[in-house]
Amino acid sequence: SSSACAGQKNGNSRAHCRPAMVDGTDEEMLVTESQGVLAMRGWRIKTVLFSAVSLLFSAMFCVQFSALISHKGPTLATPEVLEVKVEKKVCTGRAANCNETKCCTDAGTQCYAKNADFAMCRNECVPGLDPVDPFPTQWSCKALGERTPGQFSYNGWDPKPAAWVHKNCSSASANCLNTGCCKDDGHACFGKNSSYARCKPDCIDGVDPTDIDSKPWKCKQLGGMTPGHAGPTQAADWVDKECASVISSCAKSRCCKDSGHACFEKNASFAQCRPRCTPGMDLTDRNDWKSWTCKQLGGRTPGAHSPPHPQKLAPWVKKHCSDYHENCASSKCCKDPTAQCYEQFPGQAKCMFKCLKDHKDFAHHKQCAKEAKGNTSKTCKYDGKTWTCKKLGPRTLR
Repeated sequence: SSSACAGQKNGNSRAHCRPAMVDGTDEEMLVTESQGVLAMRGWRIKTVLFSAVSLLFSAMFCVQFSALISHKGPTLATPEVLEVKVEKKVCTGRAANCNETKCCTDAGTQCYAKNADFAMCRNECVPGLDPVDPFPTQWSCKALGERTPGQFSYNGWDPKPAAWVHKNCSSASANCLNTGCCKDDGHACFGKNSSYARCKPDCIDGVDPTDIDSKPWKCKQLGGMTPGHAGPTQAADWVDKECASVISSCAKSRCCKDSGHACFEKNASFAQCRPRCTPGMDLTDRNDWKSWTCKQLGGRTPGAHSPPHPQKLAPWVKKHCSDYHENCASSKCCKDPTAQCYEQFPGQAKCMFKCLKDHKDFAHHKQCAKEAKGNTSKTCKYDGKTWTCKKLGPRTLR
């Protein structure tokens, strides 16, 4: 064997043993094993270094992310964000151009466009020429944005006609179809049909007692009204002959011969000439208690109406209407003078002089109703339900 001692072969007991020499193949195997161990140790070192670097970057990312969440990061533009949130919308006054803001500061006003470049805050706008505008060009009157809530105030509002109005516009006796504007104070141009228009203080669809004939009007307004107050007008000559009196139906003629009267509709088959009309039941209507629509069927005849005769209740009131102690929810009227039918809740109502809304200690007795002072006595007390106090029908005449 190559690993045996040389002395033993010779029988020499004092011979020394030495390691046997390895051949070339064994030496290469030893070198390869050494390189493998070194490579394994290098891989472990690299893995440890990579893990350490990863942990370092993870820690840095967490710090930055935490700063962003807490709004403390250096890249967060806090002042600019807060400024956008608290920014208030600025609207426009009456005389300025509201084309960009599309909103108005004054109560009851709306931003109306004249054209693509100019708009103004106004309470109303009629497409066409505006006699107050310094420039005689058309308004589209397209509404921009929303109307400002509230009631429009005329305080400090004193418009004057522009210089071009007296020169360019029509008089009350001329056809204003081409000009679309009026030189007379308090007048506007209204179309009667496709070929004729006239300057008038107002216009209601139907017959016009001031017109040259009794043909009906469509009453399309062709432009703004000229500022000022209109003077008195006169009825045409044909009115006394063709129009109805107060005692006859005006459903066919749709005009009235009596001064200060207009034709008001009750239903599709009956209308009457009156100074005024309130929709609903009419306690002076001698025919029946059916409701009036009170649609005005034509223009009012010029002039003041004569003092009204004392109105009398129709005979059916005593039979059809309710007494103080009765439920008037169905009849919607009261037979006693000055009484009004007030709703307590749907289906239940009483005839009383006055009603306190949402009050539950209230009167049905005649004397309690007249006093209307929320009497808490048993005589004047109800069942604890509050009152809507909705008026059902008209108040009975004295």
